[in-house]
Amino acid sequence: MSSASEVDALLRRDHHHDYWSDVLVDDVARLIEQLTPAEWRALAALWPDRPGYWQRQFADAASSNKTHDYRPVLVELLGAEDTEAAMEAAACLECETDWQPSPDDIERVHALAARLTPDQVEWVVTPLMDRIAQLTR
Repeated sequence: MSSASEVDALLRRDHHHDYWSDVLVDDVARLIEQLTPAEWRALAALWPDRPGYWQRQFADAASSNKTHDYRPVLVELLGAEDTEAAMEAAACLECETDWQPSPDDIERVHALAARLTPDQVEWVVTPLMDRIAQLTR
């Protein structure tokens, strides 16, 4: 089994949050780091056709890898139908310190905010917009 298919197989299971965050996220991030650029692009292209739990876990693991530029995929995931997946992508982007968001990236954040509840905006979008303000100074 190639690394890309192994990652996909691991993400296809809706893991219990504790098991995911305590064990698997680091294992999956390491597998992602081993992917070739072509394998990474192929894996990253799968997200629109995968369920929300796959998308959430993918965002979490991808943002922990140190090999591939995952930020464009996280920006795309802001538009995921699954609100929790979009919020996970936003939370991952909020942790970025060297991302240079484009005007289109910022527009995607605003589009996400428009479909969230006020509490969700306060919890996820406001910190992300604060981070963007810091990064674009």
